[in-house]
Amino acid sequence: MAGNPHQLEISRLHEFEEVQIAFSKMWNLSVDMEAAQRESRMQNKESDIGVRRASNKKHHQNLQSIMQIPETFTELSIRMFDALDDSGAGKETVLERRRTYLRRELIEKIALQLRGKNSECFHFGSQSEGTTTPGLQSNIDFLLSNNTIMTICEDWKAGMNNLLMLRDDTTPPQQYLLQVIKPYTPEPETSLTHDMFVRKDSGQILLSAERWKNHIAYEARDQGEVFKNGPSVSWVPNWDIVNACHVRKPLPEIQHWIDRCRGKHWPPVQLLEAARIAPCFLVPAGHPDSDYKREEWRLSPNLIERMLIFSFNMTQIKCYIVLKLIKK
Repeated sequence: MAGNPHQLEISRLHEFEEVQIAFSKMWNLSVDMEAAQRESRMQNKESDIGVRRASNKKHHQNLQSIMQIPETFTELSIRMFDALDDSGAGKETVLERRRTYLRRELIEKIALQLRGKNSECFHFGSQSEGTTTPGLQSNIDFLLSNNTIMTICEDWKAGMNNLLMLRDDTTPPQQYLLQVIKPYTPEPETSLTHDMFVRKDSGQILLSAERWKNHIAYEARDQGEVFKNGPSVSWVPNWDIVNACHVRKPLPEIQHWIDRCRGKHWPPVQLLEAARIAPCFLVPAGHPDSDYKREEWRLSPNLIERMLIFSFNMTQIKCYIVLKLIKK
């Protein structure tokens, strides 16, 4: 038999009140527990801060003790300085190395022009910078610049090997693809007219970095054994010869680096201004994780790097050489 509706309503009301009371007790308990935990954490934190301060003070004292220059350090530094002078890292030797390789650049450029080649050449690396010793056995780094690169379509020049720089959101940093543009009309090439060309999925004709190196190796086959090392294809022992492409227009990567360096002690403002107008190069080297690693070209600001090294004083140069010796 069904109960009295009024009694059922009263019963439900009592149940609801009991639930409210139970929930309130649980809530108060959780709040009290959280407050207790918070108070405990605060006490532990204050204790940790005290311990940490004491530890930091002790660490600072130990660091001061460690960083105290031993009495023999000055003598050791002088002896190392003299040893570097004797091993070919003295001021006169460094300056003479630089003068020698800069002259060689001019002589080799004249020789190329006499052979009818409109190329530019540069010596980079530690040999030309004077940041090496005979014990390091550094190779001679030589770069040949052959093609003019277009950063925009308006850079096209009639009768030249025009290559347009391409990149998108999927291209790795400092990597570019080179689209082939026709030499006598500012239109993209549509046919694979050379073994060095490849067709991209989008239909664009690209100059493949890997095929470029293979072509150079084939052309130099009569010179002797050919060695490949990164972007270098060399037939001269102890030489790294890189055939690169010239980029004369400012690039966003370089401008970003210049903006980051402004207002700092080094590099100086004059060097940054020179870097802003300095040409860069694209060398045949793709990113190992890229889908187009055989076609990609890597941005290489060699002239800017050389200017930075040339701005070092002799103490910095010798420290740089010592680091190389340690790494060796």
